[in-house]
Amino acid sequence: MTQEDWTIHVVAADASLEAFRAAAQPLLDEFDFEAVPSVAREPERFVLVIGDDPARAAAEAEREPDAVVGWVPLALTPEEGVALLKRAPVGPVATFALGSAGMRNAVLFFAAVRASRGASNVAAALEAYRERQTAAVLQMELPRL
Repeated sequence: MTQEDWTIHVVAADASLEAFRAAAQPLLDEFDFEAVPSVAREPERFVLVIGDDPARAAAEAEREPDAVVGWVPLALTPEEGVALLKRAPVGPVATFALGSAGMRNAVLFFAAVRASRGASNVAAALEAYRERQTAAVLQMELPRL
């Protein structure tokens, strides 16, 4: 596989692409992924649509049926977020949480897809990441209710 196989093509305004990189850079580094602006793509690619237009994500999935497509809605208020999620795209599009949490979850999702398609180095990195996360959660002390 080439390095191109580890690229997440981001359909978003420049500011949203930079927000994605800022939110997800540790995970991009963890799995040796790169996030690039979306341009002409080959099939079998990862496409992440960031923004407030779920129809754009559905159009990407329709345009490239072999691509793995995700959508991260952006909202300024919780009310806007709920309204966006009510309009989530229909079809083969993974919809993630709002904002930076959704951006990080998208990278984890794409890593899991790569791992399931035989990328053993990504599978090992994902397993190590999950083990670290589990250990961190088990070390947490929760407040008494």
